Amino acid sequence: MVVEANKKKIAIIYATQTGQAKTIAETINDEAMSNGFEPVLFDISQFGRKRPLDELTDPVVFVCSTTGDGEVPESATRCFNSLKKLEAESNHSFLKNFNYALLGLGDTNYTQFCNGPKLFHQKFQNLGAKCFYGPAWADDGTGLDAEVEPFIEGLWDALDQFFHDTKQHSNHKVQINTDGLSDQLNKLCIVNPNLSGELSVPDYVDNHLKIDFFDEEKKNFNHDDLKSLFRNMHPQSSSGILTATVTSISQISDKTAEKECYDLKFCLDEKFEYEPGHAVDCLCPNDDYEVEQLIKRLKLEDKKDKIFRLESNNPAKKLGQSHVKLSQENKLTLNAFFKYCVDLRWNSLKKNFFRFLSEHCTNVNEKNRLLQLSSKEGNEEYHNLVREMHTSLLDVLNTFKSCQPPVDHLIQMLLALNPRSYSLCSSDNQLEFVFNLVKFKKESTRTYDRFGLATGYLYRLKQGNNFYLMNRKFQNFTFPTDEDKPLVMIGPGTGIAPFIGFLRSKKEKLQNLNLYLFYGCRDPNKDFLFKEEILSQLAPNLKLFSVSFSRYVHDKTNGSVDFMDKYHVKDTKYVQDAIKFYSKEMVKLIYELNGYVYVCGDAKNMSKDVFNCFAECLSKELSLSNQDANAYLMEMIKTKRYKQDIWA
Repeated sequence: MVVEANKKKIAIIYATQTGQAKTIAETINDEAMSNGFEPVLFDISQFGRKRPLDELTDPVVFVCSTTGDGEVPESATRCFNSLKKLEAESNHSFLKNFNYALLGLGDTNYTQFCNGPKLFHQKFQNLGAKCFYGPAWADDGTGLDAEVEPFIEGLWDALDQFFHDTKQHSNHKVQINTDGLSDQLNKLCIVNPNLSGELSVPDYVDNHLKIDFFDEEKKNFNHDDLKSLFRNMHPQSSSGILTATVTSISQISDKTAEKECYDLKFCLDEKFEYEPGHAVDCLCPNDDYEVEQLIKRLKLEDKKDKIFRLESNNPAKKLGQSHVKLSQENKLTLNAFFKYCVDLRWNSLKKNFFRFLSEHCTNVNEKNRLLQLSSKEGNEEYHNLVREMHTSLLDVLNTFKSCQPPVDHLIQMLLALNPRSYSLCSSDNQLEFVFNLVKFKKESTRTYDRFGLATGYLYRLKQGNNFYLMNRKFQNFTFPTDEDKPLVMIGPGTGIAPFIGFLRSKKEKLQNLNLYLFYGCRDPNKDFLFKEEILSQLAPNLKLFSVSFSRYVHDKTNGSVDFMDKYHVKDTKYVQDAIKFYSKEMVKLIYELNGYVYVCGDAKNMSKDVFNCFAECLSKELSLSNQDANAYLMEMIKTKRYKQDIWA
């Protein structure tokens, strides 16, 4: 390959857990080519003791996510450990020639925001590396694009400066007018008159894929086809693809409960080793209705069952290359590809996706509106109308009726479909987990009723059906082996699952252990999960069991809450209320006796509230400042005495 003389070489490294960092790195790679650079893309798993980072003499753009309780991604473990060893050996100038820009990905719903990339940043600095741009910390809790876009926008000037080049790069600007506003009720397609004039939008991502359909058809994918496909999609899985068979699925919440909760029991076709606290990654396909309607909307019904193959006319472009590889390794049809391989919900609908769609509208107002949603100025609307509403690809195409994207370009822009994790609540060969059925009603930007992607799939499974899963390699919620120290467990709602598994595994000696369990739900008669088992077999043998109810007022005259006096603290609505009630005892357990705290459940509110609650208890009982109380809890997290298994 002939390289133009004015092109400057850069390395782009990604450390990813779910694929987000990889997708962003691929975007940076492709935009770097358009901006006159010669990028080389690396997975951080390629580096370690045998291939150290100091081999890289070109400037590095590092995109790193966070996983677990603030750890680096699995793929980065070997490289990070090699850096730790070098630091311990006092090789403080080992990375003196390593120059990097850093984009960290995290979620402020979690306590250790962006801790994975921050750990790398600290190690790089301690080993003599120089950060020439950033670091930037992108928040998935509010929308990664809010930080990712400015980071990429400023990257080219930072690299030019690094190369002592005065070449200037600027945002791509578009001029729109807001005449002829839509009269539809769906706010997604209503042009915002306040966003008229010049807008800053992402660069248009050119298509480098070509799709060829063959005469051969394939209407059904059997067990072997699916296992082969999933293996190619998830080559990093340590357990391989496991086949699960449903032995039973039952609703364990009352029919009148606000949320429907189901208990799914299953067995596997091979030996499976796990510990209490472990989770499995379920491979949940897209809904058949959405796939069918998408293909119909794309006017490709006559090709849905035909085998196709993707080719790239530019292998240096990275976006979509994993889809090319899948189409070449498997006999795929559009129907199967859209069902099993790509995310058709809001996760694929990044800002540059709306920019892409805008170029394929024949209606000017629709094009302008898509440009608004892709723009910096439209961040708030994008967040409220797309992310918060869980808008899907089909919603967008149903709304913007003149938009007709070519299927090969659409495939290039879609993200891979990631597995969904569920904590096991089993302790023997009968595997089990619980889930709440998520429902999205047709309203606002949503053009059809639907269930959550994963929970809807699991809900429809019947006894004897097969589904596929992987054993999560990175298990960060394993329970302490030191049984002499107290363990405080907090798990409202389905967050109780791993604690049920743990307590079941210790059933024979519960009375001899120092265990405390805080549970919460809405109503004791509607959604108290595992109620009979907890009250009759587990709670009597714990040092403390406390249950709180957020939508129920304790009234002895109703005769339905005979356990309340023993296990419910009056007027406690949430688990943090009960923790405060036992403040003195909790502080003794975690401060004087060096106990453990395990929290499982909702990341958006509960986990933060519980953390703040423990900080308040420490401040109150020990007369600590809020800063010192938080510092103590952060040290607990660092030493694995405060663990969280939480989801947003």
